[in-house]
Amino acid sequence: MWREHLDPAGLTSVVHLNPVYDAGDFDVRRISPQVPTAGIRDAETLPALVELARFAASGAGYPSLLRYLDEL
Repeated sequence: MWREHLDPAGLTSVVHLNPVYDAGDFDVRRISPQVPTAGIRDAETLPALVELARFAASGAGYPSLLRYLDEL
């Protein structure tokens, strides 16, 4: 609904940060396969997760992430 009707141009990124993990496969629980999701255990890791989530939401890919990290 969001992408089709409210933001078809993809101007807004949504990332789901969830502290709840699935007991069956120890993966973070997702609200949708289309929404990038990152597991969070400590509030101190939130800034780093938000930075990494930018790459997941944009679809920039692993090489772009490595270049970004090299520039830090």
